[in-house]
Amino acid sequence: MTTSSLVLKRSARRRRRLALFFTLAVMVSLIVLAVRYRTENRQTLDYLGLVDEIVQEELVVAQTLRDLFGSLVSTDRPEIVARIELLGEQTSELADLLEEAEVTRAAAELHGFMAVAVGAWHQGIDSLDEAVVEVMEQPDDAVTPPPAFVEAVMQLRIGDQAYASFREGVLLLETDVPPPDFPQVAFIDGEDPTDVESVARRLRLRRSFGERHDVSVTANTLPEPTGDRNGVAVLPFSDTFDVTAIVTNAGNVLQEEIEVTLILAVGGAERVEPFLERRFIAALEPGSSKPLEFASLNLEPETLYTLQVSVSIVDDAEPDNNVWEVVFATNAR
Repeated sequence: MTTSSLVLKRSARRRRRLALFFTLAVMVSLIVLAVRYRTENRQTLDYLGLVDEIVQEELVVAQTLRDLFGSLVSTDRPEIVARIELLGEQTSELADLLEEAEVTRAAAELHGFMAVAVGAWHQGIDSLDEAVVEVMEQPDDAVTPPPAFVEAVMQLRIGDQAYASFREGVLLLETDVPPPDFPQVAFIDGEDPTDVESVARRLRLRRSFGERHDVSVTANTLPEPTGDRNGVAVLPFSDTFDVTAIVTNAGNVLQEEIEVTLILAVGGAERVEPFLERRFIAALEPGSSKPLEFASLNLEPETLYTLQVSVSIVDDAEPDNNVWEVVFATNAR
């Protein structure tokens, strides 16, 4: 065998060994990547499982807060503050639990949203107890809640928005196993009793421990007055005339069986029997208002009328706000 053929054989063996080594290295790399993917995928699902547990607890806290704000009529001031403080302790524990979670790269953005949500919820609840006391110490004619109360509610809203972004992100996450079905959580909803102005108004009413019965009424008409003539409101003549009475419970207890009376009388015609209609509101929470519509009342053109809407309850503490009245004249057809 020549020297040159020996060299060629050795070179071929080296190439085969290198090829085999390269093939083994690629296979090992693929296995490592697969193991890492499965490991990270499992860790991501473990993280989402922990978040799901936290969310379920936050859902209970949010519902408890709504129930508390919905039952102000039957809850004393010390109990309101004590229950809010307890909710603050719960949200603090949940924030600590999330902080200790192991976060994968795939869940990093989701964790950011969730951290903001849990942190904002805790800050909002934690500052709410003192803010509630400030609301209760406001005068009855306060127009807006104190800044501390508004800030606490804003923190809760921030938490709601961040959690909504978290839920949207979960839908885009790619995992071998479907992630948990996260429920909707909202501490603040303008359509429920946690509305800022409504809660603040009822908290002011609740600062008094004695029962106070008081209802008030205002009204508006359709069509509305378009001007006045010698101090008398003038309405354009219409085939239909509707009156909406707005009854408010200005007391601090649940008010039941509120009588609402509408009287439409022709001015200067004592022999004409006035129109009278009576309605009843079964129940109205403190600080709440309810509209009542008296529709399709009959009017004559070029006629002077007196419209009166009144409310009546037993033991009304302030009867001066029980009557709304307007004198108006109708135009020609």
